[in-house]
Amino acid sequence: MRVASLISALVTRRTPYYVHFGVTHRCNLTCRMCGIWKMGDKRSEVSPDQIRQIARNLRDLGTGVVSLGGGEPLLRDDLPQIIRTFFDQGIEVRMLTNGYTRTSTSAYNQKFLDEIVATGLKHVSISLDTMDSARFADICQKDDVWNTAVETIGRFSRVIAKRGGMGNINCVVSRANLQELPRMVDLAERLGFWISFIPLEVHEYAGKIIEKERADDMFFAPPDFPELEEMYGRLIEMKRQGRRIFSSTPFLEKSLKYLKGGGADWTCLAGSLYFSISPEGRFSVCHKYQGTGGSQRDVLAYAEDFPARFRDAAFQAECAATSRPCKACLRPCWTEVALTFTHPRSFWEMVACQMPHGRPAVIPTAEELTGQPLEPDASAASQPVVEAAS
Repeated sequence: MRVASLISALVTRRTPYYVHFGVTHRCNLTCRMCGIWKMGDKRSEVSPDQIRQIARNLRDLGTGVVSLGGGEPLLRDDLPQIIRTFFDQGIEVRMLTNGYTRTSTSAYNQKFLDEIVATGLKHVSISLDTMDSARFADICQKDDVWNTAVETIGRFSRVIAKRGGMGNINCVVSRANLQELPRMVDLAERLGFWISFIPLEVHEYAGKIIEKERADDMFFAPPDFPELEEMYGRLIEMKRQGRRIFSSTPFLEKSLKYLKGGGADWTCLAGSLYFSISPEGRFSVCHKYQGTGGSQRDVLAYAEDFPARFRDAAFQAECAATSRPCKACLRPCWTEVALTFTHPRSFWEMVACQMPHGRPAVIPTAEELTGQPLEPDASAASQPVVEAAS
């Protein structure tokens, strides 16, 4: 299904190869640069039956990959069943999570994590912005989140490489962690993961969902630009050396421009190659829009006629009229997919990322990493010895 979807998307540019499904807006963190958690309402979330219909609809559209995110998807008790629902339709699943699996009693919820691992899930992205646990606690507004995220990364790292999958650290780039970026690559490699560098959102939509004063010290100003340029130059060079940076070179180059206030310089294909589904089951071309008026308003992804409606030429034209002029963001879930289909270098770099890379022979624990910062100038030659991914 994934190969057929990829070919169809390459040829037609109207097959939704990638779909982001936010299964909940609820979250167990209140990160300073995010306000999605304020929108959480368990009562309005789609039911298991509706999710099964969504999965059937995405299968009929030829979808290759669905990313289950939020909010925090781990807050849905039925997450293992949701994952299996998409597997049953031949759709690849990636889980986007903060990895914070503490229960109300503060115990590490190993049993629930084991249930998710047991589904056969082999692609997971986990948020981790810094090497400093205290700094991460400040960003996420909760203590112990760094240790728990690293424990979750280690838990998945021990299994997904053997399944031919990929683990990825999502690192939001801000003034709070700029100097740490090269060391974050080292950390990801020690944990057997890749790493994506996500620019802090600076467009007008971000201002609608966050209280700017909570994150005001995280935004870049002109005096920061020389260091910003230096750090991104180092990341691009590390990418060239073959380090485990999942972000494509064109994406890194565009991120630097974006963070310096240069706008989002790329062609968005939202509504055709990719789209978003809200926790209530509503279609939107991306997270910014929950229905955009006209024929897109309140379009439900679990409606039986959704595939036919999505393929309708007038509907596609309206989606394009919404997404093409937007130029609002540089979210990798959209931008990297678009670049993969439109930029040769991005395409071949994404292919290279899919090749088997094994994992470290030993995955360090959070306790072993605490207080032992990696050297900032570690070279590619110092990468850990890896086991075969078989």
